Amino acid sequence: MTDAAKELFHPDDVEELRRRDTMLRHRYKNLWVRDMLQSEKSGNRTLYSINPGKVIFGSGLQNLEIGGHKWETPDLASDYCIVLIMDGKVEVHSLDELDLRW
Repeated sequence: MTDAAKELFHPDDVEELRRRDTMLRHRYKNLWVRDMLQSEKSGNRTLYSINPGKVIFGSGLQNLEIGGHKWETPDLASDYCIVLIMDGKVEVHSLDELDLRW
């Protein structure tokens, strides 16, 4: 996580690096516990990857079918989206909208 925190946030000092590193560790752990991420040990590092059965990325997901249920998202017809498949619910978020917000 420390390498990821350095690359993503370009912290000014060690204290900011520690804060960002801790934040990433908690978020990755939370996503791993929810089965959104898969992990693999590589020496003293843990490599994370997206669980393709739980997270889908795509453009124009206005007619998405998951588990026999068709999801209508006409507002997101031209957006690049992320679909999160969780126990008992499915969430669709526009990554374009998130990018504009940040």
